Amino acid sequence: MPVVVNGVREFLKAIDQLDDDMYKNVKAQLKTPMLKVAALTKQEFPNNSGVLSGWLKQAPEVAGQKKPFPAYDQGQAQGGIKYKLGPNKKNNKGYSVYNYVSNENRAGMVFEWAGRKNKQGTPGGASLNPNASAEFIAALPPLVDATLKGSVGRRGRRNTGRALYKVWEKEQGPIYANIEKALNDAIFAYYKKLPLEKKGQVLQFYKERSARGFTGV
Repeated sequence: MPVVVNGVREFLKAIDQLDDDMYKNVKAQLKTPMLKVAALTKQEFPNNSGVLSGWLKQAPEVAGQKKPFPAYDQGQAQGGIKYKLGPNKKNNKGYSVYNYVSNENRAGMVFEWAGRKNKQGTPGGASLNPNASAEFIAALPPLVDATLKGSVGRRGRRNTGRALYKVWEKEQGPIYANIEKALNDAIFAYYKKLPLEKKGQVLQFYKERSARGFTGV
């Protein structure tokens, strides 16, 4: 479950053909804001006294269920927030993500996503209370839509959450703006030093990016 700075991979591929030092510098600049996202996300997880007391207890195994419902622990949830420069392994569609923060603790993912697909939760389970799932979700903070404002495409539940996505909703605008400025400043400064044939590579990159309607990094 990652959030990712989109378009960085193709940008780095382009500048890698121009200058190794610049490539390394750009990667370093990407790290700082994403580490901030990771740190702020950890602050979103409530302490153990801030969740329903029953969630602190490990649920019993249920026949036909692969894993029991995970018990919550703030420290473990915070420890599940990971930053990776990437790229990660390709998924079954052949895609991988670059420069990302992910939520890798099971209870942390429950906090992040519970009710995203169904506000009433999943009926049944180990509880004798038929409303347990809905009551559990109602006790959590509201879901936050992290779709970038002004972006093209349908807004959907897949980009909502309570911790990582809540932070990303707030931080992504300034992150994109700052990174794009830093990258543009760097590449134009380097452009002035290039021989003519290399300048053509830089101009072609920006020309192709503009043709695709791509304005971010």
